[in-house]
Amino acid sequence: MEIKNKTFIDKKTFVEFQRFHARTFKKSALANIIYHIIISILILWLALISFIIIASGNGTAVLYLGWILVIIGITFKALNYFLPPVLYKSSNLYNMTTVYTFTEEELTDESSNETTQSKTTYKNKSLYKVCERNSFFYIYIAAGMALIVSKYGFASDEDLNAAREILKKSVPKNKYIVTK
Repeated sequence: MEIKNKTFIDKKTFVEFQRFHARTFKKSALANIIYHIIISILILWLALISFIIIASGNGTAVLYLGWILVIIGITFKALNYFLPPVLYKSSNLYNMTTVYTFTEEELTDESSNETTQSKTTYKNKSLYKVCERNSFFYIYIAAGMALIVSKYGFASDEDLNAAREILKKSVPKNKYIVTK
């Protein structure tokens, strides 16, 4: 039995995936939270030190250094939010339409946009991980590479459920993750 899915990768889909992937594939979720807390504390601490220096009237060079470090810290925090939309137009996924064909043994990906056409087949048992979200399946073929499959691209709910069952059988139980 073949199950077809047609997915269009627009900017919103691309950005949502990039942000999900950046959060998911850190060393751990706890490490990611600790990293953001430390950066936030550092930014606040540097801003406080700069205001203390201004109030005391000393250390113009230290003041400039403090503000430079605050700006660098804010830039790193902002990159997590603003970089994915900028990357979309330069990615090979720009306006990509993909037709996925699911069978019990393999997954076929036929992708095309204005500049690219490709067809790739993956054995189901070679899939690395599957993350199921509200509107998408992110099918990881390797730790850093995923196929984005829209749940709205299936012809019916029966096809969606059949594809879900195929994916669940394709990866170990701990590699099929359902998230919001």
